[in-house]
Amino acid sequence: MSKAKIVAIEAGTLFTPTKKLASARLIIEGNSIAEVGEAESVRIPAGAEKVEASQFVVVPGFIDSHIHGCGGVDVMDGTYESLNAVSHIIARHGTTAFLPTTVSSPTELLTTAIEKLGNLMTKTFDGARPIGIHLEGPFINAARRGTHKAANVIAPDAELFGKWIRASGHSLRLVTIAPELEGTERIIGMARNSGITVAMGHSNATLFASRSGHRWRSALRRSGVCGDHRGRRSCRSRRRTPLCTSERKGARPPGH
Repeated sequence: MSKAKIVAIEAGTLFTPTKKLASARLIIEGNSIAEVGEAESVRIPAGAEKVEASQFVVVPGFIDSHIHGCGGVDVMDGTYESLNAVSHIIARHGTTAFLPTTVSSPTELLTTAIEKLGNLMTKTFDGARPIGIHLEGPFINAARRGTHKAANVIAPDAELFGKWIRASGHSLRLVTIAPELEGTERIIGMARNSGITVAMGHSNATLFASRSGHRWRSALRRSGVCGDHRGRRSCRSRRRTPLCTSERKGARPPGH
């Protein structure tokens, strides 16, 4: 078995999830970070390839949990070519993993896109790696739909959501919903049982409502919750109304 390649990066500034280090050193063995710290405290292994980055800032790879496409392609195509184009482009800007994100669409079209994307999750790509699917809509508030077409925004449907979980090959990792809608409790429960993070987004719920014992509050607290497009395209008359935010402190998007 061949020995894993070792790379030593000399960084001018380096960020870890918890620290900012000046004059730092990062040791990579194969596909794993072996050691990181101030340069004087981290030894360079024999035979390591040295990378001079003392004029640069080194950070962990970004995870894009919400991307519909870029470079003229749309992930709703569900093709390897489209996903690989996104993978290649965003890797050039520091993103190493992403969740291709759907948009509210006619049911059959959305089901097909989810199935195609799910089939691509095990493929090898040129740059950033897709690590699951983000289902944005169609269970959102029509009053806050943003660019989602009104005709494609529908009421929460647990049976349909279950169908999409299966169609994705259980690759759904994040779902954006408006939690104030009737029927979201079941969606939230199903998401939790399937390891899917729930994002509160395109919602018309107010901060007061989220704290006043609404039926979905406890369900949200039991699930992994983050925020996505909260209060999207708020109308002028509601600008002073505090919109609903996650009450789960420290909640993070999937992959973090």
